[in-house]
Amino acid sequence: MKIYLAGAMSGDPKCREWRDYLTAQLPSHNMWNPLNVLFEDSHFRQQYYAARNTANCGDMHALNRFRDMVRNVIIPADLEGLLWCDALVCYMKRDIRLFGAICEISEVKMNLGKPVYLISDFAYSEMSSWEIGLSDEIFRNIDEAVEFLRKLS
Repeated sequence: MKIYLAGAMSGDPKCREWRDYLTAQLPSHNMWNPLNVLFEDSHFRQQYYAARNTANCGDMHALNRFRDMVRNVIIPADLEGLLWCDALVCYMKRDIRLFGAICEISEVKMNLGKPVYLISDFAYSEMSSWEIGLSDEIFRNIDEAVEFLRKLS
């Protein structure tokens, strides 16, 4: 099974740890890790975070440069991975801020018809109706997801 690993990409080490753990636990699956696809190149990583930090300062020119980078590099790479995958696993935990994953989830589910598996420690009452409605399974921790995904190999 080919799995796209969706979730925050803020630079927090926790954003990489869950992806690495899931990949190690599921060696029979092929993983699309956007951190490896986009951020292994140290030059791109530096450009990305510099552009993001500058854009956060309120400079509209910097914001437009960052927007162009996202539109021309990040989104096409994400879409390539979403087309490639058989399923999407999204990690939404309290200790990691989530940004664009709901867009990826809706693309995979609504337009591509692929299953979406959500790992979240939020109570169902704290989750958005979109998160609940678009997910095929919701796991309370990563090991529950690993156990389920092993059966799908």
